[in-house]
Amino acid sequence: MANLSRGAAGLNDPMGHMGTMMTFYDKLLLFVDFVSLCWIPPGTRIIYTEDSAVYWFTSVESLNLLGLLLLALCLIGFILNYKDRFAQICAFWIAFSFFVLCIVGWGAYEGGLQLYTLYFGWAYFCLAFLAIEKSLQKLPLVKYAVYTVCITVLACINIPGICDVIQFGIKYYPCS
Repeated sequence: MANLSRGAAGLNDPMGHMGTMMTFYDKLLLFVDFVSLCWIPPGTRIIYTEDSAVYWFTSVESLNLLGLLLLALCLIGFILNYKDRFAQICAFWIAFSFFVLCIVGWGAYEGGLQLYTLYFGWAYFCLAFLAIEKSLQKLPLVKYAVYTVCITVLACINIPGICDVIQFGIKYYPCS
């Protein structure tokens, strides 16, 4: 599986970041996991060395069901809004992310696709929003209840993750 420990091998070779040594299935697992990471924090662990500690992303061992569900939601969002120019742009950007991260395999060798959520995450969020918006347009109370639940769940999941990263930085990399 993709592992960050192999990342140093490709530092002098830009093609080394392309996952050419990985199977398509392994890159697909990483990609589906990446989709879920647009919404939730990645699995991590702290690795201790002689003189420091490193915040390490756990490797992807199986298919991420949340990632599949979110991909399906984005697909529904595009299908329901396929004539909308913004939905088309979002769908193109998602297709581009699939090409870069899964077909080409950029970043797959290091297992660091979570870094690319900053580039591509907005398109996933927007198509998911469009799916909910269009599906529940005749049920505004239900729609706003769904938004409230989604925001609450995302906050409850992500705020502790952000706090963990901050605490890690304060503990192991103090400013002095």
